[in-house]
Amino acid sequence: MPAAYYSRGCDSRELFAGLQVEHDPGFESHQNRYDVILLNMQFLTDAGSRGQTWYLEDEVLEEILEEYGDLVKNPDRGLARGLRKIYAKTGKKFIFLIDEWDCVMRQRQESEAFQKQYLDFLQNLLKDQPYAVLVYMTGILPVKKCGQGAGQGPYRGSLDSHL
Repeated sequence: MPAAYYSRGCDSRELFAGLQVEHDPGFESHQNRYDVILLNMQFLTDAGSRGQTWYLEDEVLEEILEEYGDLVKNPDRGLARGLRKIYAKTGKKFIFLIDEWDCVMRQRQESEAFQKQYLDFLQNLLKDQPYAVLVYMTGILPVKKCGQGAGQGPYRGSLDSHL
């Protein structure tokens, strides 16, 4: 539903017609106005030897380049940089829908180094970025168990400290 509501690639007027949300004062100002980046983190387990975060960036950048290729001159410099360039040149903001954000944390429990790399990737991509208007993350692990908090060991604080 969030993708249908926010995505500029979708006309969801009929989907929400007659629902209470349709009467919200901000309903039309956000409906179908954004590029939505939907990430299902379960597919990262199939990333192969080049690395999960590299694989994720490569897959998303491929789609971004189809739409904004003329604005992103050096895609090899990373997804966050590409999105910043798009925002700087167009003012367009993105909605991030991240499903199973914690899949990596559950499946790579033995590798604190990889977990840190993954959280650093999310922080770089999402925290305080002008192009990110909304980030919606789903998962089964409590978010506060996977960040670093003051005076606590790794990945026992709040993800907010990373994002």
